[in-house]
Amino acid sequence: MIRKCDDDQDGIYGFDTSQIESLVLNGQTAVNVNYFRADGTQILPFSNPYFVSGSETITIRASNNATQTAGPPCFDEVQLQFIVYDLPEVFAIHPNLTTKCDDEPNPIDQDGFIDFDTSSFLNTILGSQTGMKVYYYDQNNILIPSIIPNELPNPFRTRTQNVKVVVENTINTTCTAQLIIPFIVNPTPKIDLEENIIICLPATDALIDGGILDGSPSIDFQYIWYTNSVANGVTTPTLLVNTPNEYSVDVTNAFGCKNTRVIMVTGSQIASIQSIDVVDLAEVNSILVNVTGLGVYEFALDDINGPYQSSNLFHYVPMGIHVIYVRDRNGCGLVGPITVPVLGIPQYFTPNGDGYNDYWNVKGVSAEFNYLSRILIFDRFGKLLKQIGTTGLGWDGTYNGNEMPGDDYWYSIEFEDGRNAKGHFTLKR
Repeated sequence: MIRKCDDDQDGIYGFDTSQIESLVLNGQTAVNVNYFRADGTQILPFSNPYFVSGSETITIRASNNATQTAGPPCFDEVQLQFIVYDLPEVFAIHPNLTTKCDDEPNPIDQDGFIDFDTSSFLNTILGSQTGMKVYYYDQNNILIPSIIPNELPNPFRTRTQNVKVVVENTINTTCTAQLIIPFIVNPTPKIDLEENIIICLPATDALIDGGILDGSPSIDFQYIWYTNSVANGVTTPTLLVNTPNEYSVDVTNAFGCKNTRVIMVTGSQIASIQSIDVVDLAEVNSILVNVTGLGVYEFALDDINGPYQSSNLFHYVPMGIHVIYVRDRNGCGLVGPITVPVLGIPQYFTPNGDGYNDYWNVKGVSAEFNYLSRILIFDRFGKLLKQIGTTGLGWDGTYNGNEMPGDDYWYSIEFEDGRNAKGHFTLKR
């Protein structure tokens, strides 16, 4: 029996028969050797080096060629079986099924592995063949185990590697076919996926880009820019923007792998003062600063350097003249100083010449605020001692050049803004 694998899939094989006759004769001489197919057809000449045949059984007859006077010649026969086994075929997997982009949501977490769907691989590899076994070997030529015979694991998690496929004819295991499946895991662009940018309005420009993180040249990628998810026709590495919107860009590398970067551009602006509400002449004075604008604002009292507060309400404000500052936290401008008077009436004064609290006057009045107010001072008996102005130092505690004694004194005030106040204060010596 001679077994061979069909090497061109036509069911016929060229068998090497050059040694058959010598094997049959085994040194005999004066013997004729003839070969017959199953239907009795003689094969001539069979001694050529190659006998082209499919699977069939050949009869070999050795006859004595000595002269015989009567009867048929003496002969012996043996049968030789030629078997042509199917050589398996192996069909290629489409590259789209074995080439993927690394799929980590954040590209800086890329590990080079991906899950490949191999559910269709076996049908593709075998086509219409039956009775075959299929084996898979990794790049180190180690058999890849699988729960389901003949199948790659599904999903098949792998890095970039070549997997060897061997298809074996189970009738004759020497008949095999091989194929390399190149699994390829390409990197996606390593970009900063999100960014928030603030521009100062009106018409401040900002240059935004694809956010490449690994130092690769920007020209190594392709870009498609979008404004509020609508393509805007820009395909350059950068985009100049001056209006608040959501901008995004698809960044694609040479492998065709894409990542999308989203940039939120928010507008901010200097504050617009609408009003300043003052509560004064009270036990607890306050200032409320009402502003509008697109910015995020913070407020300071009397010092441009702060401290700044997020609240627009100042409590426990001392009586007197104050200045307000309002700045945008995003750096889009400062409003101020804005002068604000907080009216207040001191409860005492100490005219002792120490330079501190030596005069009594209403706080919060000046040449700019309540300038025309009328301020009168009386003793306890109702005698008018002094009318003081809104821009001077105030009453020094004397009458006609004489020091008045420590005591309570009375005031009557008519403010320019229409309000009135009456009460008393103490002169301390």
